[in-house]
Amino acid sequence: MKLATDLKTFFSDWRNLLALGTLGAIGAWVYSRVWMVNPAILGDEYLYSINARKVGPWDPAPVGDFSNYLFNFVYQSTNLCGGAFYTCGKILNLVFFLGFIFIIFIVALRFMPFWAAYAFMIAAGLSPLSVYTSMFLPESMYFFFIGLLLLAVLKATTEFTVRNWAIAGAVIGIASLVKPHAWLSAIAVGITLVVIGLTQKHVGFKGTLFSGLALVGGAVVARIVVGLAVGGTKALGFLWSVLRRGHNRAGR
Repeated sequence: MKLATDLKTFFSDWRNLLALGTLGAIGAWVYSRVWMVNPAILGDEYLYSINARKVGPWDPAPVGDFSNYLFNFVYQSTNLCGGAFYTCGKILNLVFFLGFIFIIFIVALRFMPFWAAYAFMIAAGLSPLSVYTSMFLPESMYFFFIGLLLLAVLKATTEFTVRNWAIAGAVIGIASLVKPHAWLSAIAVGITLVVIGLTQKHVGFKGTLFSGLALVGGAVVARIVVGLAVGGTKALGFLWSVLRRGHNRAGR
């Protein structure tokens, strides 16, 4: 109910509608710059393309398992485009990139006046980050999920509850299925949780501890559940191998 009210309030402001219209213009401009671009990082793009397009999402990866199971699952749809799969990949990249830029705008509104946030959105949309929309790589999709993580963490720091931190953890787990680099963000999120939790009297050590457990639990559960859905049992194999390597290093 609150979400519906927030959406109604957001769309009733003509300035926000202007931002959405500008987002469409940014998308058109970016696409006009990249639609004719051929593979730029041929080695990486070839590997990601083969893994996403040449086998089923639950089959073993033919050219190396990079733990990009959600990326492979979504971008396998480019097979529907036949020989134009590379163009369809760019369109998917553009959708995720614009989603990321919109999230940046939403976050900026929390800290800036509208016109400053609007200018920041345009600057981000026209920045060199848009180059990734031209490549068959998981970066654009990864940016989008990291943007969602930023929103989730901001929500959790504002309303410090176990539920909100579990949601933030779940986003990390899902983002790791796009690029495993998402686990690195867990370090920053964990530090944020500890610092804010221990410096707020109404949270204290107990609240911080349970929230931390919720963060870890949410990440692991989301990784396992979504990983099984989009990648099959090999998603678990990759997770266990990472944990095993970490345990072996700790034992040395």
